[in-house]
Amino acid sequence: MGREERTVATESSVTEPEVEVAVAALRRHGVRYVVVGGQAIGKAVRATGDVDVMVTTTDYPGSVAALRTDEDLEFQGEDQGVARFAMRSMDGEPLDVINAAKFGGSHGGDGFFAFLEEEESVERDGIPYAKPAVVWYTRLMVDRWRLYSDKILQDLLGGVGAGRMRRVVEIARRFGTEETIRERVEYVRGEMKRPDLEYDLRDE
Repeated sequence: MGREERTVATESSVTEPEVEVAVAALRRHGVRYVVVGGQAIGKAVRATGDVDVMVTTTDYPGSVAALRTDEDLEFQGEDQGVARFAMRSMDGEPLDVINAAKFGGSHGGDGFFAFLEEEESVERDGIPYAKPAVVWYTRLMVDRWRLYSDKILQDLLGGVGAGRMRRVVEIARRFGTEETIRERVEYVRGEMKRPDLEYDLRDE
């Protein structure tokens, strides 16, 4: 696991322009964050233009309020702990600010964010990015997890090692969400066996 993560951390240091714009806004308002979602895995798999960042549960209301005053951001709404902004200088590409509360299980959102920041993120160009396993964990913890399981399959086909699925279960065990996650991980593993995907399971 350690060798695998160092490989990811030392890939191309070119930051996507959408991330640069989003991070500039976050820094203008002193928001503590970690980049999650596709942009966190984007060095191995081509990322979409939207940027997802996670913040602590305690900081979430104040962070959203501060970002709503930013001239480069247009607030588009909030739903289930996710506040969406459009980045004007990036032709409206979305910036989603995510409350960590949904992912912390018995440890709460602030506990999960501390774990994410201290143990499951790497820094590139001074920007903290979540590691792939914790990105997959967050994808499988949301209500639309089946939709996001397709993104996990895309990551796998793009070269992200399948061994990280074990780490997803370890994270769930740590936060008391194993009962929810295990069934969903098994679903993804089942999808990996589809003949049309031609995925090499030897990495598992």
